[in-house]
Amino acid sequence: MGYVISDDGRFVAAKWIGAIGHREAIDHETRLLRDVRLGRCACVLSDTRLATFPETGEHNVAEFAALHGRPDNLGSVSRSAICSVAVETFDKAKLYREECFRFGVEVELFADVPPACAWLGVDQAVAEELLARLGTGAG
Repeated sequence: MGYVISDDGRFVAAKWIGAIGHREAIDHETRLLRDVRLGRCACVLSDTRLATFPETGEHNVAEFAALHGRPDNLGSVSRSAICSVAVETFDKAKLYREECFRFGVEVELFADVPPACAWLGVDQAVAEELLARLGTGAG
């Protein structure tokens, strides 16, 4: 699990792999939102197709989304595309979308990277290259 920020700070590619604990997810998002390289109103592509979130319930999703509502984080992320194929993860992402709306973050759910890139207005080749830097989690 990790993320890469584009050189201009306006785009983040994140890859989530394996069973992700709640504290691990919170720590990841906190690091991202505090990263000095992150530009204002950035777009995020989160590839969760190889991840599960066994500890995440409704309360946990609300806590995770609320990170975007902290005064020092408001406006850091404007749009977030989540790629997921697991029904359970997709359902949690739908709840996350509802929670993030309160903090001015648009969230949309996709089964694959190309339509997510189109929605974000991000060059797919750039997104794929950044995701490739994060590896596959194999080995």
